[in-house]
Amino acid sequence: MNRQLRQRWEWCLIISAVSFVNVMALVALKATHGADQGLLDLIRQLKTPWLTSFIEGVTHTGGPTGTFIEAGAIAVILFIKSQPWQGGIALATVLMGDGFYSLIKQIVKRPRPMHQILPTGGYSFPSGHTLGTTLVALLLWTLFVTQMHRGWLRWTVTVLLVLWVILIGFSRLYLQVHFPTDVLGGVLGALMLWSGIRLLGGNQPNAGV
Repeated sequence: MNRQLRQRWEWCLIISAVSFVNVMALVALKATHGADQGLLDLIRQLKTPWLTSFIEGVTHTGGPTGTFIEAGAIAVILFIKSQPWQGGIALATVLMGDGFYSLIKQIVKRPRPMHQILPTGGYSFPSGHTLGTTLVALLLWTLFVTQMHRGWLRWTVTVLLVLWVILIGFSRLYLQVHFPTDVLGGVLGALMLWSGIRLLGGNQPNAGV
């Protein structure tokens, strides 16, 4: 990894880590609850049977099982491309993400919203679906999209990945199983983890992206 690229990942780690800690602190202090609940109330007005069915299907692509299968597929492709180190990172990243958000949930212990469309147990902050999906999107972007030679293709796939993360985050709000700051925490947590992983693996084979 060259120095300029390393500096970018370092700044990404610093900004995402500071932002994540600040959001977590605000959530723990219940400083965001009013705004969070107000936005959820607005989103609840969008509820329709067909949209609910669609959203329930979408949200499963960002669940623990879905993201592990996606990471496994990425790992297989990388093993085939003779990049076993990166393949191992793909699987380890998703597992670390699961462990990380599970730990933070136990620390913050934020109750889930009251009017759940898809009843879900456990604590609310951060959104595990959003964190896992963002990690998979970052894996795909860093390991594959940046290697695409056609600029229009890189931009198209990048936009699709961003839209996927946004859609998963929205699905958690629509289903009333997370607050907006839970979703924000999921994105920031994923950025923090992936930046740290890239920096730690920067001297390993195929770590130049």
